[in-house]
Amino acid sequence: MNVVSIVVLLSLAGLETQPQPAAPVPAAPEISEPRDWSKPPPGTLEDQALWNALYEAQNASVMHMGRVVQAAYRLRYGRYYESLDEKAKSGTAGEAEGARRARAKIETAARQADAAIPKQGLRVRVCKYTLLHFDQRMSFPDDPTFAAELSKYRAEARGCADELAPFAKKLAPIADAFEASLADADVFLKRAAPAVPPAPDQDGGAASGVR
Repeated sequence: MNVVSIVVLLSLAGLETQPQPAAPVPAAPEISEPRDWSKPPPGTLEDQALWNALYEAQNASVMHMGRVVQAAYRLRYGRYYESLDEKAKSGTAGEAEGARRARAKIETAARQADAAIPKQGLRVRVCKYTLLHFDQRMSFPDDPTFAAELSKYRAEARGCADELAPFAKKLAPIADAFEASLADADVFLKRAAPAVPPAPDQDGGAASGVR
């Protein structure tokens, strides 16, 4: 029985299902002091809160999509289905039943992970650049061009945060379940987790099929 394919494309920002063009980042005025890029630049409390919300949502989306992709690679290269099918054929009646349950659990988790990733595309990479644009406009309020564009990028940042935050929250337990189903199968098969190649991380991405 084939499992629905999990197709995730990777970008410089992390993972997304379809690459989308990002606006070029304009040259910013020189920064005179070192910057902690995990914290928002000076600005209103509302803008700083929005910066934090988008920063956290974008990072969480990338992390949990990466977990799903790595679980898909682990499933493929670890030959979980083949190992469980063999145990179902050659093991005792109890082992055969356990193998079928473990396989069904993995299949369910893989399908749920595939269904959770929007096939029309998720703006992970685009939203990374939105955060950068927003950051620059906050950082240089005295620059006339940046000041005039702040409201535009504020609205875009809010849209990205509203899209990515619920996605990341939904995907986290799904990634947990996918990883747990593989870990449980390893325990059942009495083996260590197999070593697998890392998921591709080059710009432009690569597709991974799960069978």
